[in-house]
Amino acid sequence: MNKTFRKLLVTVLSCLLLVGCSSPSGVTIDPSDAARDQLADSSGPAGSPWNDWFIYGVLTEQDEVRPQDDFFTAINKDWILEQTDEDYLEWSVVDEREYQIKDQMIGLFEGDAPEGEQYGHDLDNLKVMYDLAGDWDGRDRDGVRPVKAIVERLQAIKSLDEFTDWLCSDDYRLSQCWEASEDGKILGVGLYCLLPYVQEPGFGSGEDGPVRDDIPEDGYVVEIDPPSMELAPYLSEADALEEESDVDAFRKASDNAEIAYNLMLYIGLDEDEAADVLNDAMTLESLMEDGCSQESDYEDGEWLTFDELSQRKRFPLARIARAYGYGDASAYILYDPAWLKTMGDLYNEDNLHLFTSHALVGVLLDSAMMLDTQAYNFVANAGSWADDELESDVEQVEEEGSDESANEGETLNDEELDQWFKRDACKIAADALPVSYAKLYIEHFYGETTNDDVLEMTNDVLREYERMLQEEDWMSQETRDAAVAKLKAMKIQVGYPSTWQDTSAIEVQSRANGATLYDEVRKLRAVRLEKGLAALRDSDAASLWTSCMDVNAFYLAETNSVTIGAGILGGVYWPENGSYEERLAATGMTIGHEFSHAFDSYGANFDESGTYRNWWTDEDWDTFDQRVARVKKALSEIDPLGSGGYDGEQVCDECMADLGGLKVIMRLASQRPDFDYDKFFRAYARSWASVMTYDTAHNQLETDGHPLDRDRVNIPLREFDKFYETYGIKEGDGMWLDPKDRISVW
Repeated sequence: MNKTFRKLLVTVLSCLLLVGCSSPSGVTIDPSDAARDQLADSSGPAGSPWNDWFIYGVLTEQDEVRPQDDFFTAINKDWILEQTDEDYLEWSVVDEREYQIKDQMIGLFEGDAPEGEQYGHDLDNLKVMYDLAGDWDGRDRDGVRPVKAIVERLQAIKSLDEFTDWLCSDDYRLSQCWEASEDGKILGVGLYCLLPYVQEPGFGSGEDGPVRDDIPEDGYVVEIDPPSMELAPYLSEADALEEESDVDAFRKASDNAEIAYNLMLYIGLDEDEAADVLNDAMTLESLMEDGCSQESDYEDGEWLTFDELSQRKRFPLARIARAYGYGDASAYILYDPAWLKTMGDLYNEDNLHLFTSHALVGVLLDSAMMLDTQAYNFVANAGSWADDELESDVEQVEEEGSDESANEGETLNDEELDQWFKRDACKIAADALPVSYAKLYIEHFYGETTNDDVLEMTNDVLREYERMLQEEDWMSQETRDAAVAKLKAMKIQVGYPSTWQDTSAIEVQSRANGATLYDEVRKLRAVRLEKGLAALRDSDAASLWTSCMDVNAFYLAETNSVTIGAGILGGVYWPENGSYEERLAATGMTIGHEFSHAFDSYGANFDESGTYRNWWTDEDWDTFDQRVARVKKALSEIDPLGSGGYDGEQVCDECMADLGGLKVIMRLASQRPDFDYDKFFRAYARSWASVMTYDTAHNQLETDGHPLDRDRVNIPLREFDKFYETYGIKEGDGMWLDPKDRISVW
């Protein structure tokens, strides 16, 4: 990698949150003093007196923050003040944990394998993949050659039949990575025609989905949602830029359009050709979006057999399903028949150029991060975050070349940049070989007793949750028994799978053998696709768990299962040599939170087997609904940024899970003599430490089902008398909430 590019990338990487096929959008908004005063003084009926100190640069050393007024900020003040450089649109202890894992694995990749290495073959493959990703000189020599052959095959298509053949080929399948997850449930969303969701038999769709008893036990169901649009969401923004030409406006409005346009020039198209392709792709998505915008008459989906799907002949969806290995599903649920009709209307010889252009855009977007530094540069430079000041910085770097003094103090230093690229290469290796990555992490870095210790805590939480349900006096015995039965039937995965997927047949080729990063990533995608197909047909294969390194935990109502992977069992969540209080506050809370999702406003619709079924008495459901409504109303009255309240409907379930999870672990805490509540509450606040830009916070309020991290600390803590006792909180303090306004459902 040349010096000029390195220095340029130092600048632009400082603005990136995550590197993907499109850069994050949104420029940090610095509020005026008046706006800050308004935020500081804001307080809704349910109480929201907390300042915006979790926004980059707002909190200062001089700000006095008492635990009695804003517990999240008081506990995390030093940590927040350390996050002075807005290198990321959002940064949290989750990101710190992800970096910790990557740095441990990088040390393994770059060191000598220990004697007696149990998974030597997996380590060899990971090292080769890591080296391919980090070999920028080799990637620069390859240039766009790895993707050029696919582009040329696509450009050579002259008929609709040829294009259909191409859609059914690995050229397209591996570009979109349309795949089932390890549990056979999820398919990745493609650009415009692929099937995004797979379900086990016995589950319909959504809260009102039908239960089908005509699906065989060894069958599976494919759900067909409307497509994912890569470009169309920005069309209205492009239309608003009347002074620009269509393509210039579209490139300004859409990061993906800008990246694709530059890549088309890079592979050899001239400006007019690239503009035509982009216009064609934009036109197709606009026509598709119009066709999908009408209300569907099939709220629960139209259930079709393969033969019935095949009768929708104008767009060859059935043929694509069969070519990709999903032709033997027991049923296909079409959620938007208007979409398939629109695709059928558009899929003709006259529109062939629209489809080939859109496919070309998709292939190039998929390839960008697997090619050379120039392609990488197109991604790094795209984005509405690239304001005039940043653009002038880039121009300065281009003029000064390798001048190491350029942008001093505003960018990552060489050591930080090198580590950034190593982590990026590590992520590519982990994504390509997730099972091998997990095996090696568990063998070398996962605590020997962690699984047993977490399982013990899980069982403690499970038993206490049962007692908590038994004591809920607003439920009848019939409903209470059904709730307990659901809890006891819950499938729980902790740490890592008891049986690993077989990786012995995987051989990653090195550059010395003529391999490229692009080719090896696509080859490994094909392996994952085949594993996903096997999971749909083999219950043993479906039970193999490959995502255990995610720094996350989750509950699935459709399978009544809780998953707590090794990725989240470290750092602040499971500190090495940590106290019981610290581990209970983070991991215990996570366990209780996921259990509580079984009894939130969505999960409560499913029984112990994961079937959508009403197991409540009518009277109990009405009472439950009223309690949920209080949560929604209270959340809607909280104005977290001075710009309007939460959408109570949107964030209700996550808040309910926080309230239920904290309640059950507080019950466990009360059973321990000499329990240190101050240590416990502080650890709980630290497990949610995060900072973000204003744009990121506003976007979360509009689109995310989770409250802001500050409020995931402050809102549930106000429900518990022990918290008030520990810190002497009284009426008038920011953390005070009148008992009559408290909102716990469980």
